Amino acid sequence: MGNADCCTEGDDDGFLFVIYNDGTAIYNKYVVHDIVTRSRRFKVSNKTISEINSVLDRYKKKISAFDTDIDNGSYDGDFNIFTFRNKKINTLNIEEHNIIETTIRNPKYLKEYYNVMVQENKIMN
Repeated sequence: MGNADCCTEGDDDGFLFVIYNDGTAIYNKYVVHDIVTRSRRFKVSNKTISEINSVLDRYKKKISAFDTDIDNGSYDGDFNIFTFRNKKINTLNIEEHNIIETTIRNPKYLKEYYNVMVQENKIMN
């Protein structure tokens, strides 16, 4: 996660969290672009890696169906990149959507972004 406009007030330009198949996990917090303010490297258990791989295998078909760039109408804020093995997905300000509530409160947005809302819900899930 990072800021879409690449410039922030304060000291938060997002973070990176990666878990590799060998169990290595890396967390970096950024102040600006590639300047790391905090970094932590650790190992996750083989059981955890196995569970993650099981989930990725189970949802492989759904993950491959995601658009690479998901446009939800945002133009600033938090830029989000999700990588599930070889599938990279870019979006801005991702959130979980209540589709029924949006149907009532903002039917115009629902009509234009329904597919995006469904994809974002699946990614968040």
